[in-house]
Amino acid sequence: MHTDHSAHPVNVIGALVPREKSTGVPKTLLIFAVLSLFIVPGAPFLVVIPIVLFTMVFIKTKSKEYKDWQKKNSDKQFVISAIKTKSADRDAVMAIAQKYPSSWTIQAYCATYLADRGEFFEAYGLFNVAARMYSGSSRYLVKSAASCASAAGRHDITISMLDPYLSGANPGDNQSDQLIISMLSSALSKKGEFSRALEVANRLPLRKQNLDECLLLGLSSRAEAKIGLRQFADAQRDIDRIYAANPNFETLVELESLLGKTRNDRGGRQSTAQRGGNEKI
Repeated sequence: MHTDHSAHPVNVIGALVPREKSTGVPKTLLIFAVLSLFIVPGAPFLVVIPIVLFTMVFIKTKSKEYKDWQKKNSDKQFVISAIKTKSADRDAVMAIAQKYPSSWTIQAYCATYLADRGEFFEAYGLFNVAARMYSGSSRYLVKSAASCASAAGRHDITISMLDPYLSGANPGDNQSDQLIISMLSSALSKKGEFSRALEVANRLPLRKQNLDECLLLGLSSRAEAKIGLRQFADAQRDIDRIYAANPNFETLVELESLLGKTRNDRGGRQSTAQRGGNEKI
């Protein structure tokens, strides 16, 4: 599954969390309550200030809202731990997802857990719910949902999710947009729309000498489209470039297999891996 190559999903989702409203103890109020203790010795008549502030904090911590927030945070940490430890307690994780249907963070973490287990279509559903609820830029969540849909073989869903982003994409330097374009191109190829897949992939800056993982994925998508169009020599050149940059890249085996199945007669040509890395590219 292709999501974000720069960070673990738990960290990416965690970076988005401040946008979700919290009902925890206001840190500013607690800080002022503590600081007010230092003014009391010099002005005894102001003793009422820390008393009022600490009373407000106490009332807040005893409220149902705060207790619900504590429980939700505890459940969220349980799911994060389940992701990191690859826990088999699926039922407990799904119970938490059902318990907080309006929390995009819980839905996203539970989706990540399912994706790691290979339950891609179920993960797509939860990522999609999270993306719809998130109030900010939901591109990461949309990419994750689309990636899971593709991994589940639902390339039609991937296309419908990513197509709207194409017109405003800036693939020159934006890795997020590069990944969206690569995923969209690959999904189009898998639906047999090879010409459009190639057109989409060609929007990527693939002439660069040093390609990072996002652009290697784009090169892979372009090779996939070229194979579908029976442009075998061009496809092989793209595969060679991927191999030269990273002989262990995740799509190489799949591309070589696809090329071998699509070409009627390979004429005894060796695969990229068999040729080795010493040949000039």
